[in-house]
Amino acid sequence: MEYNWKKVSTSQTPTKMIQITDFKTAEAILTKICLENEIDAKNVWVNPEHKYIENVVGTRDVDFLKTKWYGITCQVRYVGGCFYPYIFLV
Repeated sequence: MEYNWKKVSTSQTPTKMIQITDFKTAEAILTKICLENEIDAKNVWVNPEHKYIENVVGTRDVDFLKTKWYGITCQVRYVGGCFYPYIFLV
């Protein structure tokens, strides 16, 4: 399986993180995070154009939650200067 990943430097961490930019992979990881943390997956989605995570206002969100995806730790994090979080490999 081939992934489309992008290295991103953020102001929150001194190291580089790898952002998941493949839409289907991001959706699968987000669904797994929702199932593990008892969050309604219908209220959280990945923006298909920009690959950031959006949710219904007033519902529980997935900010800073982690999961293991094929042995790799993935986390929802913010990038400096952006109001929406992305999924990163950490």
